[in-house]
This record gives sequence, C-alpha cells and structure tokens, in this order.
Amino acid sequence: MKVLVTGGAGFIGSHLVDGLIDDGHTVLVLDDLSSGSVENLPPGCSLEVADIRDRDAVAMAVSGKDVVFHLAAFTSVPESFERPEICRDINVNATCNLLEEASAAGVFKVVFASSSAVYSDQPELPKAESEPLGPSSPYGESKLEGERLLHSFLGEAGLKYTALRFFNVYGTRQRADSSYASVVPLFIQSALARRPLTIYADGLQTRDFIYVRDVVRANMMSMQRDWSGVLNVGTGIPISIGNLASKVLQLTGSASELR
Repeated sequence: MKVLVTGGAGFIGSHLVDGLIDDGHTVLVLDDLSSGSVENLPPGCSLEVADIRDRDAVAMAVSGKDVVFHLAAFTSVPESFERPEICRDINVNATCNLLEEASAAGVFKVVFASSSAVYSDQPELPKAESEPLGPSSPYGESKLEGERLLHSFLGEAGLKYTALRFFNVYGTRQRADSSYASVVPLFIQSALARRPLTIYADGLQTRDFIYVRDVVRANMMSMQRDWSGVLNVGTGIPISIGNLASKVLQLTGSASELR
C-alpha cells in the first residue's frame, strides 16, 4: 500500500515507519522535525519536511495514498494549558484540513493517534471505550474533537477511520531532554546518571504503560480493517509510579535514591 505517516520522524511515528517499511509498504513521512529527527527514519521511506498546518503540503502528501496514519500533533498536556490556541490549531484545525484533503484524494482509511487523555481523571483502570468521557486539559479536549471530526467525515464522506487511544507509551527514541518528558525515560536517565528519581506524592498513583512496538502493531492491524471506530491501546494493567521507579533502579543497578 501507499501510506502517509504524519509525524513519522517522531518517537512513535518512526517505529511505525519501521514496521511499514519492513512489511513492504511505500511510505511518505510528513514532519516538521520540531521534535522528530531524520536519524529516526529507516532507509526506504521518503520525507517531506513541512508543518501539518500547511494545507498545500498536506494536499500533496495525501495524493495517491491508500492509508494515512495521523500522528503529527501538539502532544504535551501541561504545555497545552499554557498554549491552548496553538494546541487547538494543530490538533483540531489541521486535522480537519487533513481529513478534507484525504477525502478529496480518495484515501481509503485514516488511522488517528488519539489519547487516553479523553477520559476523566478517575484513577480506576482499565478504562473502557464505552465509559463517559471527560478530558481535563486542552490537549485531551483537542484529541476528543479530532475523534468527532473523524466520525463526521465517516458520515458525510464515507472516509473510514480508526481512532486509537494511546495510554502511556514507552520505548527507544523517547526523549528525556524536555521539561515535559515522560516518566520512563526520565527515570532511566536519572538512574544511569546516579541522580535521584523524583516521585510526586506517595508514588501509589498508577498508569497504564505500553511498549511502543505494541502500539505499532495496533496501528498496522487497523490499516486494512473495513471498520470504523475507537479502540484503547494499552495493557489494562495498572503500574504504580513507585513500583516503576524501583524496577528501573533494579534493572540499571543504580544506587540512586528515590526522592
């Protein structure tokens, strides 16, 4: 198949590109490289460096494609409170433009990277796709609006979709060099450097962590299915932050303290 991956030079996107290339698909990556890197990309894919908000670039990128994987996004929950307008512009307005261009180009299906942030902050796991939604951040709201756009285009234009609600993804190429970095790379980096691992509150709060290659598998299983809807992508297994920190110390052999 001919495939477009927006955000394909990033953490999750580049692993997806690896899987698609290995499976023999023809892959174009659209990425502005603001957080992704050319070094993440395997030989055999093409790269168009452009902002997802550039409608002309998007129109050219979707032309002739069978499937679009839409991973380009404003991804930071904390930063979305500081820059809500930009978050919405990237995650909602640009997604709408992409869907319009994909529909016009005759794309068969869009696989959308949504988020567990569309759910409420209630701690119970596992989450079910059928339970009430209650995003508590501009980021979560923007992802939910993206899902609604997909459903609208299914009804109006027949554009099939799968929205995958990612939980806490971890794996290689995940950056630890920002103030909003995910906890797994932060803990690993601190442990290897023998710095304290910082835990907020009592460490009993839990998350659902899922390995990036499992997320890739969920995306690739979705691309050929003649079905539209929403799916959670997680393990359903709650892991406490305190236990995660202890496991990182054990695996790295680090003497770092837990603070």
